[in-house]
Amino acid sequence: MTITRIGLVAVLFTAILASSPNVSVAEEVGLDNPAIRAQAEKYRAAAERHVRRNNISGAIQSFQKMLALHRRGQTDVDVLYNLGILSESKGQCKAVVLYFQAYLRATMGEDGREEIQKKLEKCLRRVGPVEKVTINTIPPRAAVRVNDVFLGYAPIRNLSLPLQSIRVRAEKADYITSKIRHTVQSKQSNALALTLEKKVYYGNLQVLVKPAKDVTVFLNKVKVGSPPYKRERLPEGRYLLHLERPGWDNWIRYITISRNSTLTVNATMEDTDTPVAIPPLPSND
Repeated sequence: MTITRIGLVAVLFTAILASSPNVSVAEEVGLDNPAIRAQAEKYRAAAERHVRRNNISGAIQSFQKMLALHRRGQTDVDVLYNLGILSESKGQCKAVVLYFQAYLRATMGEDGREEIQKKLEKCLRRVGPVEKVTINTIPPRAAVRVNDVFLGYAPIRNLSLPLQSIRVRAEKADYITSKIRHTVQSKQSNALALTLEKKVYYGNLQVLVKPAKDVTVFLNKVKVGSPPYKRERLPEGRYLLHLERPGWDNWIRYITISRNSTLTVNATMEDTDTPVAIPPLPSND
């Protein structure tokens, strides 16, 4: 998909944007929710109006709101580019340092990167002391954002930042978002590690048995009741289900509970005089 810079920015920064590249990316905004996607486009339109009125601060705020809408690695390099250019025009070099590093990390081999690199280096010289920041996540490969700017998937290495307070957010599908604040400090460790807790999803279980008389239901070798047996909000995963009735064969199955669904098990007890051993518990690794 080819992304072009908004034309209204070019009115103010013709010399810069005339040579700016079109950037090919796999995904532009990528917001799955239509309502959120529509909101992002409203922010974009607002940014264009602000630029038309020479309200650069208003344009920056609108683009920043667009960034805040993005989740789990979805990013819009067009927004990063314009935020960098607009922030540079306001002399906001600390912001430029972040926007242009994110832009360069998200684009590879396109025309115009050399010019952005020069602007980045110029601002790095202006902001004063700069430290290298490393960001790791547990589990790895979580999407990392600093001040709502997507920088890639952990580990993030050699991120150059001035001495300042930053907001760091890590996101990964099926995990709870982790957020921290960190103050980038001179001559001290700026290695960060964010731990994400895995989300727990639930399903339901129903066990029906024929004949049901004197049958005991065991789940993962724990006695849980008699049929008909129902269990709601059972964490998703694999379980060992077995049924016992005095003088009858054990009925044994591994079952899988899936999120937001109900598993119904219809079991028939048999009397074959064949001993049936209870197998080990399933692994949910």
